[in-house]
This record gives sequence, C-alpha cells and structure tokens, in this order.
Amino acid sequence: MRNPPQRGISNRLGNSPRVLVERLAQLLCYIGRVASPHRPMGIAMAQTQYTAIIERRAGEWRVRVPDVPGCCGTGSTEERAIEAASVALHAFCNLLVADGKPLPRARDNDTVMDEAMDATGGEEVTGVTIRVMVGKPRPVEATITLDANLLATIDRVAKRQGITRSDFLAHAALDEIARSG
Repeated sequence: MRNPPQRGISNRLGNSPRVLVERLAQLLCYIGRVASPHRPMGIAMAQTQYTAIIERRAGEWRVRVPDVPGCCGTGSTEERAIEAASVALHAFCNLLVADGKPLPRARDNDTVMDEAMDATGGEEVTGVTIRVMVGKPRPVEATITLDANLLATIDRVAKRQGITRSDFLAHAALDEIARSG
C-alpha cells in the first residue's frame, strides 16, 4: 500500500525530511552557528574571490555577487549588507564543495565592474571583493597555548553552540581571515 504524499516543505522540494535536516545542518555548520555531529567542519584549504556590487535602493543596502546568480545580502548599513552577502557566498560555496561540485567561475574585477556600469547606463558603481575559503576538510593536530580563563570561556561557548573546541577555534579563525581579507 502506498503512503499518502507528505505535505509541507519536504513534498515541495522533493526531498525527505531527513535530507532537508541534514542539508540545513550542513549550511548552519558552514556559517558558524552549529557543527554537524556526523561531519566535523575541519579547515578550509583553498581561497578564491568574487567581486560584489554594492547598491543602495529604497533606503536599504544591497550587495550582489554577479558571478553567483541569486547570491546577495541586504542590510541597513553597507557593512551589514557586505557581511550578509559574504555569509551567503561562503555557505553556498562550501555546500557546493561538500557535494563535490565546482565553484562558479570568478571573473576579474574589471570585467564585473564594467558589466555593472553598462547595466546602469554608465553610472558609477561601487564594488567589493569577497574572499571565500573552501576545500575538503583535512584535520591536523596543533598545540597552542592560551590563557586558562580564555580557554574555559571558549569551551563554555562551544558547548552552548553544540560544537567542539576545535570547530569553535576554526570558525573564529576563518571569520577573522574573512574580515581582514
């Protein structure tokens, strides 16, 4: 006897609820909120960069990545929009890598900027480079020295987030690398 079709998101996306939960867990793992208990995050191994276009529309900032159609971020400030676009781009690229798919080809800055300027009828446009670190995890052991109180705080926060100390430190390092460019 056939089971009746399930209603809701799993039916619309054509995936089982378990697959959707796994994909969501992977996405959250890559944006640094929680770690997948089945697949530790590890360290990213390669870096690429994309040029993003910064726009202001109707009082809101928008940052879009032309080489990754649909990838954008919005915010009340330019910085928040850049951060949102960066998070979206990192999550998307890392999910592609996790699925064994290639990243979209990143064009050079001048090409992207010229195309954006042509689209605006020659008006000046502003761009930003977003660097993305991706790769298959290749964990290595490292010995570091930290203040005991700092280590206790890291462990407490990591536990609250449901991740390991190593994942917490890896996420913090990747966040700082992305911020400092």
